[in-house]
Amino acid sequence: MSQGSSSGRALRAAVTATLATSVIVALSLFTLTAQAGAENPNPLGAGLTPVLGWSSWSSFRHTSTAAIDEANAQAMVSSGLAAVGYSSINQDDGWYACPRVHYTGATADPGVTDGPTVNTFGQWVTSQTTTSNTGAFPNEGTENGMEVLGDYIHSLGLKFGIYLTPGISGNAIYLNTPVENNQDGELDGTASSYTADEITENYPQGTTLTPADYSGTLVTANNYNCGGTWELNYTSPGAQLFVDSEADEFASWGVNFVKLDGITDTNTKDVAAWSEALNQTGTPIDLDITEGTFTISIATTLDEYATQWEYSPDIESGSNLTTYQSAYIRFNTDAIWQSKGGAGKGFNDDDSVEIGDGCSTLPTGSGSKGDATCPGATAGAHGNDGLTLPAEETVLSLWSLASSPLILGATLQVLHDNPVTLALLTNKQVLAVDQDSIDASRVEFTPNEQVFTKTQPTGKIYVGLFNTNYTEPEVVSVPASALGLPAGDLYQVQTLYGDDSDICMTQQSTAPLCPATSTTSFETAGTISASVPPEGVALYEVTPISNPAAAAPETTLSLSGLSTLTAGEATTAVETFTNNGAQAAQSVQFSLSAPAGWTVTPTSSRWVGQVASGQQVHATFRVTAPTADTTGTVSAADSFTNAGNPAVSTTVTAPVRVVAAPVEINEVQTGTATTPNQQFVELYNPGTSPVNISGWQLEYRNATSAFTRSSTLLATVPASTTIPAHGFYLIGGAGYVSAGTTPADDLSFTQTSTTELTTIGGGVAIVDTDGFTIDSVAWGVNTNTTYPPSAFQRSSNAFVQSCPAQANGAVPTVSSTTINELKVAPTPPSIPAGDSIVRLPDGATTGSNCNDFSVTATPTPGSNNVAEPRLTITASSPFITYGSAIPAITASYRGFVDGNTAASLPIAPTCTTSATSWSPPGRYPTWCSGAADQN
Repeated sequence: MSQGSSSGRALRAAVTATLATSVIVALSLFTLTAQAGAENPNPLGAGLTPVLGWSSWSSFRHTSTAAIDEANAQAMVSSGLAAVGYSSINQDDGWYACPRVHYTGATADPGVTDGPTVNTFGQWVTSQTTTSNTGAFPNEGTENGMEVLGDYIHSLGLKFGIYLTPGISGNAIYLNTPVENNQDGELDGTASSYTADEITENYPQGTTLTPADYSGTLVTANNYNCGGTWELNYTSPGAQLFVDSEADEFASWGVNFVKLDGITDTNTKDVAAWSEALNQTGTPIDLDITEGTFTISIATTLDEYATQWEYSPDIESGSNLTTYQSAYIRFNTDAIWQSKGGAGKGFNDDDSVEIGDGCSTLPTGSGSKGDATCPGATAGAHGNDGLTLPAEETVLSLWSLASSPLILGATLQVLHDNPVTLALLTNKQVLAVDQDSIDASRVEFTPNEQVFTKTQPTGKIYVGLFNTNYTEPEVVSVPASALGLPAGDLYQVQTLYGDDSDICMTQQSTAPLCPATSTTSFETAGTISASVPPEGVALYEVTPISNPAAAAPETTLSLSGLSTLTAGEATTAVETFTNNGAQAAQSVQFSLSAPAGWTVTPTSSRWVGQVASGQQVHATFRVTAPTADTTGTVSAADSFTNAGNPAVSTTVTAPVRVVAAPVEINEVQTGTATTPNQQFVELYNPGTSPVNISGWQLEYRNATSAFTRSSTLLATVPASTTIPAHGFYLIGGAGYVSAGTTPADDLSFTQTSTTELTTIGGGVAIVDTDGFTIDSVAWGVNTNTTYPPSAFQRSSNAFVQSCPAQANGAVPTVSSTTINELKVAPTPPSIPAGDSIVRLPDGATTGSNCNDFSVTATPTPGSNNVAEPRLTITASSPFITYGSAIPAITASYRGFVDGNTAASLPIAPTCTTSATSWSPPGRYPTWCSGAADQN
């Protein structure tokens, strides 16, 4: 019964030869450096390169069917994914019968979780009927439905994957099924002397347990669909024989990939047993280990026995396939596990690649993670994956730098019609980064930047410059020496995305990926740098060069000063151009554009004749937004020429919030478990005019509501309330007190709400009468998903704004043992009950808690948290003489308050000027920045 039909075996034999040829052809697209015989050779004899494929889980959950799998297999071939190496169709959970009603047999036992339905040898039974927790995989005659599916997948030249969890079903224990014998990796249909009771951990031999006794006696194994599975007793040889029988059955079905889910640190024997079982089948089968909650302490076992392993929370999120925050977790995962993976060992799996349309044809409530309907994607449009285009590039780049398996989660039929997503996923240059089987190392880590790099045996360097800021573009830089390259040499930097990369040379329909004016091959004198969009990445290949004139110099453009504007008030925007190349950039021109109705006026020259190697120049613009309570996008652009190379242009866009008044949250005191709570929120008016805040509301979201956008009204500011210029206003209790006034003992917002501000995760915002968020601050960890709350949908006025990379400031303290290893030093400060979250002395308003706020154990209502020392600027000469050195410009502080000193300020003062030694006489803007003034 387990052997399958003779026709099925013959078809598999024929397909095996075809499959081997197709895989060789596909992999020949890559330059592979994976070598067997590494520190811990994979005992399965497979997995020399990371698996490329598709899984049913993300889009279809338990209700994927044979028809769905076959349709996605067809789409994998017709879309061109198979042609570049994607070769595995993996049926995840839901393929086996899961009764959930009572134990198999005549005697029902209602209310007891029973586990998967089993056959006469205790092996799971393939589902024949679609239900809420299983799909349908109908048999054909004597051929098992999973073998039927495997035969079809193989007929397309693809591989077939399957899912299971460790242990034995309670149904098998209830029936005390015998373990099936095998010979030479094939089942023979006869019963061995071992039975289910004997091979079950903690089963008292010589007695009979009722199902009601299982949970109090046996050891639970993780099965997330049916439940009712129990750990095996590996002191009995029958336990290994049972696992062998499951593996032999899978091999008879033509399985090439096994996902073993629900693994914890205690499941090392299961991992070893399954490795041995798959090995004894005589068929190369990959073993994928995914966690219940395991830690890095299990890495040695995984390295020795598994092909790949997935560590970190599931990446799927909400109604979309994922979010950037779910992908962000993998930065720390990859850094921590980097040394554990690689060719000849196994591969660190970052979980599914959720790029593409998450639309599903399944109705709402069916278990699908997609939409209720499936309208189909339009050309160049993004679907329901939950990611922006820059974030999609980040996911593909990070996974590839880590040499993670690339298992797609989107519905491939819909993905088929999305040329942008297909271009990303079929970019052979990026896939080559993944398939080199080298796990990248993290070399830079700041609140807004991450840099990963790896070196091939040929000396070729791959580097990813990641901007982890959710809303603002960032210039991300790393010295060549940090990549292991000699300092002082010249290098060519080639982007793996862009108009001269693989995707744009072959697919001109991908306009968002291939702007006509971009140049993506540069030379650098030693700094690898890029202007990176929010949530985005610059993925580069770096090689030494001897002739820098072969490419234009690498330059970056940044835009600052515009994160928040006050309606009707002019603000200075600064464009900064930096030349990292060995050659000079000629005729540098600047421009700035804003939404219709805004005013943009240049306040400096928009043209610089030449910018030498290593030099930085600026242009300034005065920007005024006429309407409050709105958002807009400002675009900065530059262009320059270089002898012998085409003109180069760069565009950087940044979102801007326009508020009616520049009111800031200055301090938030969290609650205590005892009375009085003494909770309060302090507002500050940094402007030069009074601000009427009558009717404004103070809103709160805790860690649970942070992802649902539901909020609690803490208080409403009464009529005729005004904050004077540079004044403070305290909100708490039944009343409102001005700065300097002793607050009441109980400041728990009792006027509107008795809500206690949780210390483990939440956010408060001050919202004007139109419902527009003026300012906000967030802290803590989301207790539902065990990772920090995000700044998702900030452009839609969501006010939970915690920065994910915590170097300082009001940030999460992660307590979950599962996720604890994801923390990377420096350790973020805790936020004990009764402590305050205070704005740093510089009064910064970057929108990042990491940069703007800190935690203090001494709450100070009415204090000058944002009072700034005076910044004094001096110059060695007020004049610039052509051909002479630029006068020295220095900045210093005076007028410190509250015990501050220059050493206590987080940002040291620095000055720059747009003048150069060859600038003609004239007036040139000079900028000094520091803790006292960001601009």
